[in-house]
Amino acid sequence: MSGTEQARGARFTRTQTSWTLVCFNLGGSVGAVFLGSLHAGQHRRPPGLLVTYLGMAVALAAVAFVGRILILAALACALAGVFIVGAQLILFALAPLYHRTATRGTGVSVAVAVGRLSSVVRPLFAGGSLAGGSGSAAVLLAIVPFAAVGGGAALALTWWKQCSE
Repeated sequence: MSGTEQARGARFTRTQTSWTLVCFNLGGSVGAVFLGSLHAGQHRRPPGLLVTYLGMAVALAAVAFVGRILILAALACALAGVFIVGAQLILFALAPLYHRTATRGTGVSVAVAVGRLSSVVRPLFAGGSLAGGSGSAAVLLAIVPFAAVGGGAALALTWWKQCSE
């Protein structure tokens, strides 16, 4: 199946699909600034992380359910970019706070390595799910529990850090 046939199977042309990807990346830029300022300084609190990870779950569900309306798909992708890219950058900024000075470089490097490993596993998971007969909406919804686990871990670490200070 060619790329054009695949795009038509998803009810969007290649050009329309490209625009949704542009919206995702623009949303990611906005998310980096917005969520970065939300979590900066003394604002590193569980409510901010809760907003971030709940926003990610809502955005993934929105992308899964928008259907054939291009503007809604583009907006849902932009929202997903805000929270997915924003959450990743927040975790890289928070990671140094949870390690002693002597082990900080190693701790942050391990966090980055785990993130890179997920960049390898995600496409394999999605490809395997699609090859197994799942639709794209099911694949997106299957990611939500992983976001919940990541959000729960970030909340637990933030809570632990606050209690230890």
